[in-house]
Amino acid sequence: MMSRLHDRFCRLAVLLAAVGAMHAGHAADAPARDAVARSADVAADARTWRLTPDTAAAFLAPLVPLKPDKPTEEEWTLTGSSASTGVAWSRVVFQAGRKPGQWQFLQMQIALTATASAPPPTANALVAALARRLGKPKAPASGKAEHLNTWTAHGHSIAVREGTFASPVDDARQHVVLLDLAVDQGEAD
Repeated sequence: MMSRLHDRFCRLAVLLAAVGAMHAGHAADAPARDAVARSADVAADARTWRLTPDTAAAFLAPLVPLKPDKPTEEEWTLTGSSASTGVAWSRVVFQAGRKPGQWQFLQMQIALTATASAPPPTANALVAALARRLGKPKAPASGKAEHLNTWTAHGHSIAVREGTFASPVDDARQHVVLLDLAVDQGEAD
């Protein structure tokens, strides 16, 4: 009787250790999954296309802190990065509006990478998250050097690319999964 109880206890301990190890692996991946989910939420949100330099930083604050660059006559860019959330860099570009002091959303890029505790996200993970929110992407273009999936949402383009890109924050080149949202030229709201 005692040996059966001991055997069951040992099996239970092994099972609990395995479940704990699995849970620890999922917890370590949480920042990467969160960045993928939050990035997909941003892409699917209709408010993204109506951002202004005044609202962009608060809108993206859960994902990445943004700081404004000095605006030119034609363009105003906000950039940022957040190692803790897995955002290598982000850039939001606004173009001058019709009226002085008015700015219109033009483009947003969010570059996802590994965190200290999690491996880098994959383009497939971001594509799957976007597909749950926006439907099936257009078929990837063949012959491209980088992975590419695209959608049209709210009349504008959304693309997922995986490759090596230069950061607008520090010009360093880094392998990332890039979410690119762009207003179709000539159609800024």
